[in-house]
Amino acid sequence: MAALACYDKAALTPSAYKAKIISVAAGPLVLKRKNHSWRPVRENAPLEKFGYILGERIGEGPYSKIQLAYNPKEEEHAAVKVITKDKIPRKIFEKFIKREIYIMQQFQHPHIIGVNEVVESKNHIYIVMEYAQNGDLLQYVNQAGVLPEAEARRLFRQIIAAVKVLHEAKVVHRDIKLDNILLDEDNNVKLADFGFARLQYSYELSKTFCGSYAYAAPEILDGEDYDGKLADVWSLGVCLYGMLHGRVPFHEEDVDILRQSMDGEIHFNAGVTKECSDLIRSMLRVDRSQRVSLADIVASPWMTMPLVTIPEDDDHDDDLDSTWSIISRREPSEASGSVSNSTVSSQGVRIVEVN
Repeated sequence: MAALACYDKAALTPSAYKAKIISVAAGPLVLKRKNHSWRPVRENAPLEKFGYILGERIGEGPYSKIQLAYNPKEEEHAAVKVITKDKIPRKIFEKFIKREIYIMQQFQHPHIIGVNEVVESKNHIYIVMEYAQNGDLLQYVNQAGVLPEAEARRLFRQIIAAVKVLHEAKVVHRDIKLDNILLDEDNNVKLADFGFARLQYSYELSKTFCGSYAYAAPEILDGEDYDGKLADVWSLGVCLYGMLHGRVPFHEEDVDILRQSMDGEIHFNAGVTKECSDLIRSMLRVDRSQRVSLADIVASPWMTMPLVTIPEDDDHDDDLDSTWSIISRREPSEASGSVSNSTVSSQGVRIVEVN
């Protein structure tokens, strides 16, 4: 049976987020010639000691940039999040960055982005991660316009498999959106960006407004304390709707309009099946007491529809979760079309209160 996940249950405690970070000293300054001039540079950059050569920038955030790296010995690429220490407030570093690293280091799962190394130098922190070369799900949806239900179901099962493992380990993501769902070379899901993830026991509620407006649950927009698991379910509902429609389900001109539209009716394209629309409605219930759980999603009629035919001579466990963990060897979906003018968008992030 394929292993669903591996994580250290004993290590997952909220008392102290003790990330494993390797500290290295910078190499000596040497002069190197560039563009007809000599410039002082550090010899033996920190990551080169671990076999990685940094390359082009492939993304960036408020306190970091993402660079492509290559390991010649292993003949593999990696994505490196480079955090500049003097650009990030100490409170943010202690509360969010260390927690992000700690949580990511606890999981080994086919649909959660893996961390290879975390290296700290005098001025930077380098988080070396798996490289998902097919970009993110937002780009994939915008290129296709909308996804066929079968393809959306395949991807959504993988997303649910990842979130299910997190919730079982008492971890809530709190920033699930199409931008943070990456795709590997076979177009399989890799859930990423754990910057707002935290440990949450059943009796705890979160206070921090975090994530993107378009994917945020109504209780978050209302400024209420919230259950991170139910907030994740709401965000998952927005993601599924976005895959099938090429847009988010609610008006997002501003936060007030967005919140008001959540109380209205959800409209679906004509091709969306009743089983799928029923599932999405159940995930996007404003009343938290009526919103479905992750277990309800797993058991829903739409999710339990056959995905692929498994050959009889293959040795697969009958458990549904293990079936979901099988990495598809199929080529990327042939769903195509002109780029839609109505794209799935993500509003900016703000942090009101740290918790």
